[in-house]
Amino acid sequence: DRAAPDFNEAETRYGREIDRLMAEFEAALGANHLAPPDDPNASDLLGALVKAGGEDPRVVQARARLAQSYLALARRSRAQGDWDEARRLVETGLRQAGEGPVSSSLNTELAEIARAQEAGSRELAAEEKAAAERERQAQLTNLYATFGQTLDRLDRPEGTPGQVVDVLDQIAALNPTDPMLEDGRRRLAEKISAQATTLAERGELQAALATIRTGLRSVPESDILSRQSASLNEAADRARAAARESQIAALRTEIEAALADPSMEDSWQRALRDNLQQLARLVPANDAWRAEVLDRVVTLY
Repeated sequence: DRAAPDFNEAETRYGREIDRLMAEFEAALGANHLAPPDDPNASDLLGALVKAGGEDPRVVQARARLAQSYLALARRSRAQGDWDEARRLVETGLRQAGEGPVSSSLNTELAEIARAQEAGSRELAAEEKAAAERERQAQLTNLYATFGQTLDRLDRPEGTPGQVVDVLDQIAALNPTDPMLEDGRRRLAEKISAQATTLAERGELQAALATIRTGLRSVPESDILSRQSASLNEAADRARAAARESQIAALRTEIEAALADPSMEDSWQRALRDNLQQLARLVPANDAWRAEVLDRVVTLY
């Protein structure tokens, strides 16, 4: 018979590959190495991420962040009056963005470039820039309020971390360097951590671990969630070990009781056999106590 595939191992390999590519992507993005001839560059690494795990939320976020970088460069070029470069950057960003709020912002930027270029006037460009900034600030103000509401909704069944991340993505689309982004991710991580802590204190370790795993998919760079994940896994390992030892102790007690009052009745033999089989699954093959018990059983027959 062929061995069943080890899905856990495959998932671990998958996760490590995504982690490696994300780290390289972040480094390239931080160095502003967005495309060839820079090597490595964020565009090529995004392609590798899409190929490795296109459905992973981190890949979706990486796509949005690369597009946001092009958007920021395009806005800078527009402010400097370099219309062709601004348009090229927007079109490159649109190829990376796909659907979503960043794509909408890039299309809006294309319209802004066209209007500014057509006007040909620094004064008009400044007026339009000021109006766009006022509109952008108004949208950001609304999104800040929405973020708080969405974060509070995590206390109710209908709330999910993904909804909070969506709001942060919309903020990033309007202002990629907004301090609210880092603060928001921190607050989201703390909220998820508190929920996992509550579950763990109630003894629901698996539910707590599931909450942390969901959180790390939404805030993969969170140190607090990473540390809590390690701590909860250690606690789960200890709980499993304690349960195993408790089960072994109970089986030994039952076996000792049976041997102290032996009987050749079918029910006695069946119960003893079942307990010995369960014990064999829990202790090493060379367990001394089990070997001694087997010898005692043999003498009874």
